[in-house]
Amino acid sequence: MSALDTRHPKDCGSVEVTSFLTHLAEDRHVAVNTQKMALNAIVFMYRHVLQKELGDLGFKLARKQRQLPVVLTPTEVPHLLMRL
Repeated sequence: MSALDTRHPKDCGSVEVTSFLTHLAEDRHVAVNTQKMALNAIVFMYRHVLQKELGDLGFKLARKQRQLPVVLTPTEVPHLLMRL
């Protein structure tokens, strides 16, 4: 669990936010875009709602994007394209 789970965001700072974003990457194994969305939401909240700047966070980035699920097999693709 991260420090943000038990404290109000106004009582947290860059250390807790960094810990949370690293937690998303290391423990929750979220995609890069999910981590970026969380970062943008947190920065927006701190900057525009709490009027508090976080500064440089230096958190661990999530690994590469998760791959999209395969919907069509490689043999189905040419058959589909021929019928277009």
